[in-house]
Amino acid sequence: MRKLRAITLLLVTGLLASGVVGWGQEGESNPKPASETAVRKLIQVRYASPNRLQSLLRDFGAAIRADDQMKAITVVGTRSAVDAVEEAIKALDVRQKDVELTAYVLSAVPNEAESGAIPPQLNDVVVELKKILNYKGFNLLSTLLIHTQDGESARTSGAVSGTADLTLWLQRVNITPGDKAPVIRIEGLNFQISQTKTATESKEELHTTGPAEIRTSIEIPVGQKVVVGKTALGTPDNAIILVMTAKVLD
Repeated sequence: MRKLRAITLLLVTGLLASGVVGWGQEGESNPKPASETAVRKLIQVRYASPNRLQSLLRDFGAAIRADDQMKAITVVGTRSAVDAVEEAIKALDVRQKDVELTAYVLSAVPNEAESGAIPPQLNDVVVELKKILNYKGFNLLSTLLIHTQDGESARTSGAVSGTADLTLWLQRVNITPGDKAPVIRIEGLNFQISQTKTATESKEELHTTGPAEIRTSIEIPVGQKVVVGKTALGTPDNAIILVMTAKVLD
C-alpha cells in the first residue's frame, strides 16, 4: 500500500513539474532579437541624387524610398540592413567635381578666300585639318560652353547668326585618370545642326534642312583640343567640324 502511494505521489509530482514548465513557456513573449526588429530611418542627402542612390541600394535587404525634391531617403529594415545602407550613402554622397567643356563648331570650305577669323587657340587645329582634309578655308560658326559634373549628363543648344540651330547632348561625362592629366570620357555624344532657310521670297515661311549629326563616344585629355568628328550640311563640298576641349574645375 505504501509502495502504491509512493508511486502515485511520484506521478503527481512529475505532472506538477511538467505543468510548471508549460506555464513558464506560455508566459514568455518570445521577443525577436534586436537584429531582426524592423527600424525606420530618414537619411538626408547633400550632393547625390536620392533617386540615383536608390537604384544602387536595392541589394542591402531594406525597403528604400527616395525623394529628390526633399533630398532624403527613407530606409526600413533590420538594424544591420539600415546601418549598412547608411554607411553606403555616406560613401556615395560626396561632392562631384565640376567639368567645363568647350565645343567649337567650325565650317570647312574648299576655297581659302572664304576663310574667316579663327580664334588663336584653334590655329594649330586648323593647320592640322588643312593637312589631312581637302579643305582650304575655315570659319568659326559657334562656341558652346557646357558645365556639368563627374558622372552626370549635359545638354546645350545655340544658333548660328539665325541661319542654323545647334544642339549638343552628352549622355554621361566621367573623369578618368590619365598619364599626365585627367581624361574626360564622354559617352553618347550627339551633336546636331539644322540649317534654316527661307522657303520662298514672297512669304516669310521657313523650313529646316538636316539635321546633320555627329554621334560618338570620345576621350578628351584635359588641356588638349580634340577633333570629335565632321558632318555635311546642305552641300557635300562643305563640312561641319566639331572640336572640343575640357577641364576640371576645383
